[in-house]
Amino acid sequence: MTESVTHALKSLRERAGFTIRELAAALEQPVSTYSSYERATYKKRYLPVELTEKLIPVLTGLGSPPITREDVLALSGLKAATTTPAAPPTAPQMTISQRDLLRALGSRLRWVRILRIGDSDPAIFAKTLGCSAEQLKAYESGGVQFPLWMLIEAILRLNVPSDFILFGETDRLSKYDQAQWNLTQAQKSTKKSPARKG
Repeated sequence: MTESVTHALKSLRERAGFTIRELAAALEQPVSTYSSYERATYKKRYLPVELTEKLIPVLTGLGSPPITREDVLALSGLKAATTTPAAPPTAPQMTISQRDLLRALGSRLRWVRILRIGDSDPAIFAKTLGCSAEQLKAYESGGVQFPLWMLIEAILRLNVPSDFILFGETDRLSKYDQAQWNLTQAQKSTKKSPARKG
């Protein structure tokens, strides 16, 4: 590795589109702990293997060009085994960023969670999904990608059509949910467009 490990880590984080706070939440670490690895005062040649093992599922596939497992392993001075199967081909570039898709997915999931069970204590819902309240907040904000099994569990527990959560299609929502969704969308568009003076 020709550049410092702190610079390489920061570069991968930024390429993936994470802030320090978002990546720390995804790794379930305090911001101060994670940020210490990006500071110039970190003098070790490589990152701890335990940290890179946590980074692999979070960063792999994000960014342009997509971050590879090998990119992350290099932070700890390790190389992928030669018997490791090749990464699947990357999907064609889309006009909507992966981060925008994650934010939309998280926003729809949060909206349905609040509509169906309220927002009094998101920690209870997080516990039923097997994650912490901080992780749920990171998923719902679009800062971190939902593990597929957890997304399926959330859809089942909220009793909502998967096509709505995944694609925002409202055809299969109940009439009540549909009316609430339309009201929410109308309120959002009213906030975004300034009032015209006549």
